[in-house]
Amino acid sequence: LMGLVALLLTLVLALGAGVVMLGGGELSPSRRALDEIPDDLIALYESAAASCEGMPWTLLAAVHKTETSFGRGAVSSPAGAQGPMQFMAETFASYRRDGDGDGVARVDDLEDALYSAANYLCANGAGDPARLRSAVWHYNHDQSYVDQVISLSTSYGVTAPVVGGAYAQGSPGAVLDNARIVLTEL
Repeated sequence: LMGLVALLLTLVLALGAGVVMLGGGELSPSRRALDEIPDDLIALYESAAASCEGMPWTLLAAVHKTETSFGRGAVSSPAGAQGPMQFMAETFASYRRDGDGDGVARVDDLEDALYSAANYLCANGAGDPARLRSAVWHYNHDQSYVDQVISLSTSYGVTAPVVGGAYAQGSPGAVLDNARIVLTEL
């Protein structure tokens, strides 16, 4: 397995491709993100995610896409979840944040909902790559939901190759043991 990982890492580095990351680093939008995410939302995701050290903005984008397909405003589910990030009333009451600075946190306001989601995900460990899946599970207790959000989040962000820079030092084992690198299925 380590030999296969080393070979794959060598191919990625040789091709000069971006590296998909979660849990830190400067993430630029991938081609998929640019194609799917409305132009005005990426800056909002980045701003809200910055309130939780280590949480990638792509996580908020993936949750938003999964919950309401980038919906805005008053959206309700049959289960009683509300707003663009689909909060249950009790959860929103506990984790609400005033994202737009108007003095009121509203579940149907996109900025408030994004900052509230960032707060909730962060409180459950989203700033720590080792706890990211658990944080998403707390958002929705469905393993297929967790898998979908993580996969989507991973596909939305890339790091640009650094000219003359090194991607990693050490053995393939050190790369595999690095908590800031998340290997996922494509």
